[in-house]
Amino acid sequence: MAVGRISGPLLKSNLVRNGIDLAFETDLLYIDVNNSRIGINTNSPQYDLDVNGTIRATNFITPSAQIGDLTFSSNQITSSTGVINLGTADSVVYQNKITVDGLELNDNTIRTIESNANLELSASGTGQIELLTDTNISGNLHVTGNISTDGNIIIGDDSTDSITVNSELASNIVPNIDDTYTLGTSDKRWNDVWANRINAVAIDTDQINVAGIDLGLKTPRVYYVSENGDNTNYGNHSQAPWATIEYALANVSAGDVIHVMAGVYSENFPLIVPAGVTLKGHSLRNTIIQPDSDNYQDAIHLNGETTIEDLTIRDFYYDSGNDVGYAFRFAPNFTVTSRSPYIRNVSVITKGSVTSAGDPRGFLQGDAGKGAYLDGSVATASSKEAGCLFHATTFITPGVDAITATNGVRVEWLNSFTYFANKGFYGLNGSTGLAGTGQTAVRVSDLNGSITPGETFSLKSVDGSTVVGRGTVDSVDAENKFYMNGLVTGLA
Repeated sequence: MAVGRISGPLLKSNLVRNGIDLAFETDLLYIDVNNSRIGINTNSPQYDLDVNGTIRATNFITPSAQIGDLTFSSNQITSSTGVINLGTADSVVYQNKITVDGLELNDNTIRTIESNANLELSASGTGQIELLTDTNISGNLHVTGNISTDGNIIIGDDSTDSITVNSELASNIVPNIDDTYTLGTSDKRWNDVWANRINAVAIDTDQINVAGIDLGLKTPRVYYVSENGDNTNYGNHSQAPWATIEYALANVSAGDVIHVMAGVYSENFPLIVPAGVTLKGHSLRNTIIQPDSDNYQDAIHLNGETTIEDLTIRDFYYDSGNDVGYAFRFAPNFTVTSRSPYIRNVSVITKGSVTSAGDPRGFLQGDAGKGAYLDGSVATASSKEAGCLFHATTFITPGVDAITATNGVRVEWLNSFTYFANKGFYGLNGSTGLAGTGQTAVRVSDLNGSITPGETFSLKSVDGSTVVGRGTVDSVDAENKFYMNGLVTGLA
């Protein structure tokens, strides 16, 4: 066995050294009795226990300890250099809760523990703070710098969410797909939009004001038809015209005007013009009406107080078997309450169905469309008259009659012309009579006495020797005009 030796004066019973330090192997174990210190591997201990080397213990219990630049005291670790580096073999330090000044890291939460204190993330220099996964912000986000994104921005998840923009826009706002996204809805609209120029394929609005002029203002009682129109439009604006004359005639009433813009209109004949309606083309040579598929039909049927002007009718034919194929005709139940129809500044241009170099207008074919068939018998009993006025009209009807007037109709012909017609103006002695009554009307003046129904009326020659007309009075009106049944010849 080894034998140890303690040199120096003998130890007292209580190991009191009386001011003399004790050293084992010089500084392996050094006891500084004057300063009450123990040194291990040092003969000048600076602390109560000063170890110049490595300490390993199963349990190390002390109220305060200093290891290197670190001081362990109570529940605090401090560094004399102001820096504490924590490192492990796997570079991970495990702790369920860490508090640094006013900052607490607990489980998966980082929060401030000082009331109303901010939580600030700051990178040094040009370094950036990178959030590499989804980020959810339940409160407000305030940014004093710029916000840049390479992906999509989704703001809000409900129609009640809103965006408030207090800054100015410094770039374009462009959708990523053409003609896909809408700005505003029918029930949530923008109020005022200020712009120097608006470029759009279509603008759908109830009102456009330019220098105080309402461009969307509709024209009362004036309706428009255009080649580029649409029958779903409201019609009474030049920029929202209907597409067909037929549709326009079915949707207007007395006092309305249909303005047909320049173009060629293939329509479903016959076109029936309601009483009191004006059908007006843009200009005589540039508004053209023609049949669509059935060419053997009347073009236009007239009612009382109608007006047709500033247009051309062409390319229809006459059907002799059904006696149809006239440019103008009275509509069934024709009634005049104030004035007869007016037709002015209109051209009717037809040709036969077979033409040739020697007969370019088809004169010899005999089925060119006719001009007008004016039959007083279709007028109702309440009609004030059966008549029609033509002013500055031209009828080119090769080989057929231009105007046929019958059964008591009255025609006014002002500055009007017929060309290539078989008969320019044909007065036909009808078999029925005005309003279908089959009567002859006689107006008398300077009458002595009165006329009563049932009396016989005789008209004699100037010398009184010959009776040239005779009939029985059927009725008398208040204007000394009386009516006789049937046709009475010899009257002028």
